[in-house]
Amino acid sequence: MTFSFSLTLEIILALLLVVMIWYSVILNRRLTRFRGNREQMEKLAATFNDATTRATASIGDLRIASDALQDQLAKAESLRDDLVFLVDRGTIAADRLEENVRLARDEQGAVAGAGVETADPLEVVAPIHQRPAPKVAPARGAKGGDAGIPAAVAVAKKPAPRSEAERALLKAIRSAN
Repeated sequence: MTFSFSLTLEIILALLLVVMIWYSVILNRRLTRFRGNREQMEKLAATFNDATTRATASIGDLRIASDALQDQLAKAESLRDDLVFLVDRGTIAADRLEENVRLARDEQGAVAGAGVETADPLEVVAPIHQRPAPKVAPARGAKGGDAGIPAAVAVAKKPAPRSEAERALLKAIRSAN
């Protein structure tokens, strides 16, 4: 048996046709599954489209928020510069005040040098000039001198204890000397 060239060619073509038919069947099954999943693919595409739309809107919102933050940052920087300026001015004023207190103490010490010297010049506090207390008639049948004095005046007679802030200020002034 001799095989002719045409018979060999026909056998090869028949094998290729079988392979092609087999591949077509597999491709047809896959296309059928793909068409069955088409609804899911459309839902997936719609979800993706919605997500893209929301992301685009969010980008716009972020730009607006970024611009607002930039404006607030610029305002904060100007306020910070103002505060630095005010702190510097406050420091200068505090230094001047401290110098004035020293000069006043030196002048008071020179004037009071002939008088009695106290242990701490800060303990001597100048009295606050107040209006005189209103005169109140003594109550009937009251005995003693304080019966007709209003409570506010009676409290004013007692020396008020120093607050924590006053004590801290005095301590700071003492330590500066």
